[in-house]
Amino acid sequence: MSRLFRVILLFSLLILSIDAVGAAMARLYGFPYDTLIPVVRILYVLGGFSAFRPGHLMNGFWTGLSMGLTNSTLGWYISSLIGVGMTWGQFGNIWLIAIIILWVSLISSGLGLIGAAYAG
Repeated sequence: MSRLFRVILLFSLLILSIDAVGAAMARLYGFPYDTLIPVVRILYVLGGFSAFRPGHLMNGFWTGLSMGLTNSTLGWYISSLIGVGMTWGQFGNIWLIAIIILWVSLISSGLGLIGAAYAG
């Protein structure tokens, strides 16, 4: 297993953990689930930072992209199961869901790239 794969796996699992714990806390304590967005964005940067190796700046991009895809699919599903945020069924339009997944993935890949550039 390559180092990059291990970093992607670790940070993707961390994102899912934040989604689950954050959603449970938001539901339990009644605060808006969206307040966790800055924490997740910091994790995108840290994932890119951790993935960087000299000459491999794009590792940050790939790590951020993987984290964003994980967050916008499995993370969204987990939080909707816990009962915070909107469920996919509430959108009623598969294209809108696809645009949201794409948007989150673009933001996360950019932030991962920033993390890798900072490490370099």
